[in-house]
Amino acid sequence: MVLGLFMFGFEGDEPSVFEETLKFNIDAKFDMCGCSLLTPYPGTINWFEMMRRKQIVSFDWDKYDQSHIVFKSAGLSVEQFYNGYLDTYDGFYTLSRFPWDCSRNPANWAIYNAFFRKGGVVTRDPDQLIARPTPEPEFAAMPPLMLQKAAWRELVMGTPGGGGGSTFE
Repeated sequence: MVLGLFMFGFEGDEPSVFEETLKFNIDAKFDMCGCSLLTPYPGTINWFEMMRRKQIVSFDWDKYDQSHIVFKSAGLSVEQFYNGYLDTYDGFYTLSRFPWDCSRNPANWAIYNAFFRKGGVVTRDPDQLIARPTPEPEFAAMPPLMLQKAAWRELVMGTPGGGGGSTFE
């Protein structure tokens, strides 16, 4: 069996990403597909860039698991993000894709289809999938040791260029 794994929520993602990903999965004839939501883990470059752009809305670390929306996407509203994510699963795991020609093991396919469609993997409750906004913690993750971009140095050090004599240079 072939499994395709995909992630949604990158900076360039817009509403069409869900339909394009679904079409790719179906055209590639994947047996299964798994989708996750971008999670800007504290301490990563992605985290610092999103912090700089004020995109992170939830600091509930229990929601940092690639299954919850914890930031404001640049190209997707929360509703588009939520609906597109679920529509991708629903469009892929449908009986119309059942392997009637027995090119795949129908029993395995039926089990995976039922599991994904009925919420065995995907949370469908918007109150669960969309993390609630929380206040920023008093102490945030430290930056990576080698800040390559001036914008990252500025974010951390508070001055253009990051200041002189810093341990981050």
